Amino acid sequence: MNREYKYMITSRQMKTKLSINYYYSVQILCKEECDSRFRVVYCKSFNKQDPDALDKANYHLSQMIKIYF
Repeated sequence: MNREYKYMITSRQMKTKLSINYYYSVQILCKEECDSRFRVVYCKSFNKQDPDALDKANYHLSQMIKIYF
């Protein structure tokens, strides 16, 4: 079965009743032959309040690329 993968780091926000939290989200998406769209197979978020969040997200993405690609 043929699979196509995509990966990305996105900037996201999550609203709660008390506050709005901002995150960097690392996502791995997969689309198989029979699928018409990509589906998320892996997602991990890093809080932007951490000053090293983008560096951590980039490092984590590089580790996931080694596993999936």
